[in-house]
Amino acid sequence: MRLKTLAWGLVCVLAALGCDDDGSTGPEPPPGETWNIAFSFDRGAQGTDVGINAFWFTDARNGWACMQHWIFRYENGSWRVAANFEQLFPSYQISFRALSAPTPNDVWAGGELTSPSGADLFFYDGTQWLAVDTGFANIVTVNAIHFLGARDGWIATSGANVGEGRVMHFDGNDWTEYLAGTDMRDFSFTSSTNGWAVGTENGAEVVYHWDGSRWRRDSLPGSAPTEIRAVDFTSRTDGWVLGTRGGGPLLYHYDGSSWARVDNPLVAAGNLDFLSATYGWLTDSPASGGQSWFYDGATFTPHPWPRDLLGEIEFWANGENDVWAGTGTSSGAAYILHHTGDR
Repeated sequence: MRLKTLAWGLVCVLAALGCDDDGSTGPEPPPGETWNIAFSFDRGAQGTDVGINAFWFTDARNGWACMQHWIFRYENGSWRVAANFEQLFPSYQISFRALSAPTPNDVWAGGELTSPSGADLFFYDGTQWLAVDTGFANIVTVNAIHFLGARDGWIATSGANVGEGRVMHFDGNDWTEYLAGTDMRDFSFTSSTNGWAVGTENGAEVVYHWDGSRWRRDSLPGSAPTEIRAVDFTSRTDGWVLGTRGGGPLLYHYDGSSWARVDNPLVAAGNLDFLSATYGWLTDSPASGGQSWFYDGATFTPHPWPRDLLGEIEFWANGENDVWAGTGTSSGAAYILHHTGDR
């Protein structure tokens, strides 16, 4: 791993001083039925990528989120701006899509990056952000990141053209390439010997399973999805995949031996996050009206969102009464919402 360090301390101070109009007291849309707005951030950056693109919590008290060139941190019960990469790395162009934090001071973040130095993603060591060069060529976008520890991490990348992506593993010193020629969108690992990835390969939507030594392609029942949007596993015997076919949502559950279709009320597939086979959250895409659904293993219960959402919904569930969601609005604001019960 090659790290490139910039003078960070002064820039961080400047970033903090420039955050007085970014905080959690900006104009707020009406909250959803059981969602409270915990943080709002408005720079007036209207567009299609103004919302929160990823969460990662190391525990209920320490969390991270990202959007565009911003990183946010949750600690001591509140959210704050942690880094503005336009200031930290002014010669880089970054739009964050993914992050992972196995510890509060071991954070990885990546997305669509144009770098003058060959950097592919960023690493926070508890003191400063460092640009990381994996040594592999033609990495345009980091789509997914999942680190189980400082010496056990995975990223999924895409290149300049379809079919130029790869999956890569980091052992603390070196990066190793897997699944060259694929474009994986999402990861979910429950251990170093149980991981799942979804995306495209040779024009087809695919699901892959990692058993600790190799990636093996798996298959979903019925007609193949035209897009697989998300995967989430809580254990070896409980996993979920959300996809679409012909515009209609497809939800699948894995019980440890096989996949099965699960009927669902979604209008258009958005995202999901599960704690178990009987506790999970799903969302419609904002274009379909914006609706979140709680699933108890048998029944879907609706929980409406504010109606002016623009970005896709990202979820993170720390527990049954501690669920986070992030998105954006057509006015260019990003919102982090918190669900603490009343499911």
